[in-house]
Amino acid sequence: MSEDYSKLEILKFSKNSMILAGIWRLPITQNPTIKRLYVYYSVFIQAYFPFFLIFLGSKFFILAFDVDNSPLKVFSTFAYMITSFVVMVKVVLVQKKRVRDIFAFINRTEEEIKKANDIDILKCHSALTRFCRKSNWATFFFTFGIGVAMIFANIVQRHEISQYNKKYNTTIPKPFPYELYYMTLDEEKYGTLFVWFNDFSILVAGFLVVSTQVIFISCIIFASSLLRMLQIRFKKMIGFTVNISVTLRELILEHQRVIEFVNNLNESMKYIMMLEYLLNSLNMAMVSFQFLAAEHNILIASVLFYFGLLVVQTFILGWSANEVKMQSLALADAIYESPWYEQNHAAKKTMIIMMMRAQRPLALTIGPFDVMTTQSALTESA
Repeated sequence: MSEDYSKLEILKFSKNSMILAGIWRLPITQNPTIKRLYVYYSVFIQAYFPFFLIFLGSKFFILAFDVDNSPLKVFSTFAYMITSFVVMVKVVLVQKKRVRDIFAFINRTEEEIKKANDIDILKCHSALTRFCRKSNWATFFFTFGIGVAMIFANIVQRHEISQYNKKYNTTIPKPFPYELYYMTLDEEKYGTLFVWFNDFSILVAGFLVVSTQVIFISCIIFASSLLRMLQIRFKKMIGFTVNISVTLRELILEHQRVIEFVNNLNESMKYIMMLEYLLNSLNMAMVSFQFLAAEHNILIASVLFYFGLLVVQTFILGWSANEVKMQSLALADAIYESPWYEQNHAAKKTMIIMMMRAQRPLALTIGPFDVMTTQSALTESA
């Protein structure tokens, strides 16, 4: 059964997750009622999360100045606070005009790919779209695996403590998935309300983490797809053209569009990637602490999901960014593999210049520092 290439949409998963997170800023419908409801929903989510971060940060400072608290509790709260702050920064950045322009460019380019109806290019883009979808689902699975494990672990712990208090007539305080500042409210009296607040916050954070992560993964994979498709066009440019000069001019313009896209993508995400890599060591340390301190199998499951998420994020980003670099260099090979020797002097000269330009690789960087590659991923995970 042949594949339906008309449904190719590399941003489909990212778009849906960003809509659920309330941070998609391109049109989703023409219905004014749905538009208005989505605006209200978006405002609620984006106002809710900063308040959650304030409660989390306040609790950290309270814990930090209380010497009776365990170092694990203080460190875990600090790690959650920093991770949540980075998520909030990413939420702001993905709604910037530069990033919205990148989304619009991807949508336009995919429509052009479908209209061109070149089966080799469609197959190439389809293969990378499927890989992107699998990567996005892996991120979703591990992220919400953490959330579900945290919620169930808290249910088990609270039940056990409740049974212990009844049996021995004590009032040991029941834990929450993570520490928040509840001002002067009685945690025992309003415990159920606080549990629901914690659980809802986990779901909101999960949607924001997934949506802000998969969108950049999708954009990087799309950049790799553009470069692979450009290679195909270079290799086929002789057999499918009458005027080689016109074809070469079109391919040069296409190469320049890809270069501009990758540069814009790098400018939009390089500091986000720097924060991700800086937090990697902190998150690994938190995973180790929580694994050693875990008292229930379900808590261990939460830690394992967290570790899986870190591995998936780091290596997919590293591999995808490395592909952009390698595929940009491979353009020179694609030009050389075409029958360039059959062309006139002007065409040969143009193709040599194009090969020289392809020797300068396109790259995605970690802030103003190193290029993001599989090697950088291995270094950060070591």
